[in-house]
Formats: sequence, structure tokens, C-alpha cells
Amino acid sequence: MPLPKTTAAALLLLLALSGCATSPPAAPALICPPPPPPAAWAMEPAVGTCSPAAGLDVLDLREALIRDRAKIEYLQGYARAVAQPSSNP
Repeated sequence: MPLPKTTAAALLLLLALSGCATSPPAAPALICPPPPPPAAWAMEPAVGTCSPAAGLDVLDLREALIRDRAKIEYLQGYARAVAQPSSNP
């Protein structure tokens, strides 16, 4: 590299490193937007909670459904067994 070009490059590098360059500093590449405000329903207190008696009613209904499902599965198995042609003459 010829001497004048080397000197000019060194001066530009010195100016850039010292912060005296004529170009403005580069802005950050990524700026995150502020988060949106929470929804209105998220700031309101919970409404319509169940009473303890209602909670027990729900559990009783669930237990009854489980028993009914077991009965249905048994009856379906029985119906399949009766409906199949017997292999014993």
C-alpha cells in the first residue's frame, strides 16, 4: 500500500475509534416494542366461583358418570356375546 493511502486509512481509523467521526453513531439493530397492556378481564377479580356444596355436587356427578360408563361397557360386552353365533352346536 502506498504511504498516502496508509496514512489516510490510519487517520480514518483513528477518528472512528476516538468517536470524532462525522457520521452519527449507528442505532441498535433490534429494539423490542413495549409489551401490550393486559386484557381488561385479567385485571378484574374472579366472579362466579362455586360454593363448596356445588363443588361436591360436581364430584358426585362425575362419580355417577364413571359408574354409568362401566355399566354401559358391561352391557355392550354382554350384547356382543349374545349376538355372536355360538360355535357349539
